[in-house]
Amino acid sequence: MLGTLAKWLRILGYDTLFFPYARDDFLIKLAEKGERILLTKDRELAESFEKSYFVKSEKLERQLCEVIKSFSLKKREKSRCSVCNGELEKLNKDEIRNLVPYYVFQTQETFFRCKNCGKIYWKGTHVEKIERFIEKVYQDMDCE
Repeated sequence: MLGTLAKWLRILGYDTLFFPYARDDFLIKLAEKGERILLTKDRELAESFEKSYFVKSEKLERQLCEVIKSFSLKKREKSRCSVCNGELEKLNKDEIRNLVPYYVFQTQETFFRCKNCGKIYWKGTHVEKIERFIEKVYQDMDCE
């Protein structure tokens, strides 16, 4: 339902859980226990739980805009793992010598690893596209 939105909120640095097949009662308990806001496209679920937000838009850019605007979210300094939501830790380059492609090791200086799932990140060419997309979302806050 909102998996791509969850991924982008993680990229922005927000602790974002995503359970696509969970039952409503589980999601509500999880939100209550963790003092979280439940984002949903399910109108009934949104109406049944006070700390929820019904995401109106179908398009990612507008969904991000809605959530950023509604909760006054700023881009945080550190991203989270876009796959599992784990915290990222900076690595010494020598630690990943055999864990990334040779070309990446030769051309990149800064690496991060998810403390939870072990995924390794670096500033590849895709980072510029990600940053442009985020900048566009923040500049165009007319998302109603």
